[in-house]
Amino acid sequence: MFRKFVIMSVFIIFILVACAGIESKYNTNITKARMPVRLQPSDTLISFVIEGVTFASWQKTVLTNAENLARRYNLTFDLATFAEHLNKKNKDAWKIYEDNQDVFEIIAGGFNNVNPVEPKRTGEFYDISIKKQIPYDLQEQKIKDMKAIFEKIDIKPAMQVFLVPYFAGDENTILIAEKYGYKLIIQQNIGKKDELIRNYNTITASKCYVNIPNRVNITDKDLEYIKRVMQNYVDKRIKRIYIILHPVNFNTAEAVSYTEKMINEISFRFKTANVFYGMILDGML
Repeated sequence: MFRKFVIMSVFIIFILVACAGIESKYNTNITKARMPVRLQPSDTLISFVIEGVTFASWQKTVLTNAENLARRYNLTFDLATFAEHLNKKNKDAWKIYEDNQDVFEIIAGGFNNVNPVEPKRTGEFYDISIKKQIPYDLQEQKIKDMKAIFEKIDIKPAMQVFLVPYFAGDENTILIAEKYGYKLIIQQNIGKKDELIRNYNTITASKCYVNIPNRVNITDKDLEYIKRVMQNYVDKRIKRIYIILHPVNFNTAEAVSYTEKMINEISFRFKTANVFYGMILDGML
């Protein structure tokens, strides 16, 4: 009898261990490795960014959902913020940022996202509607005013990193940002078409970003595109990749489910790099 009991006990333990192994193998909730003190030559840092942050009352839900995902996956989110909106921020939305600065940092996302030539057209630093440059002096006033607000509130990352709205700027945008002390600017036009990064005197211009669709659903086709672009950056030994999300990706339970799937899907094994996750300024200065 005792022998049968021992055999049965061993069998049950074996089944439990096997089941635990199966659960671990197929569990898709992969905790991301946060960035070490210093990136090595074979390392790549991926930073998640939410653009278009205004800290309006409706964005309390966006920030709450983003904070929950950050905690669940050991991630961080840079919040690309329009400076002028900080003058009228919602206190509840702002408190979520203030209470969670270990997973959130604010970077510059523009002054107010308004075209200075014709407000009805799109583009604060490049007129997307008519594909025309914004005059230098108008761009400079925008960046000057943007920097002044971030300096007044003393948000240091927003005085160092500038994500240009719609990624639409020109070389003047880069040079003006450099003039006002920015160290990194992210936009599409940085020089030659085949350049991904260009170093100026004191600023780096990068277009090593992946723009997540600005809608609720992220399709399988979108995911394949995201993976392909990221692997291309990794193959080219790009050290820092920026994944740009939008408030709509966090605003409802349905949107969050798609965003969470995307976070898991991009956890595939890169062929030529060790991948870490963290804030844009991590190890940069």
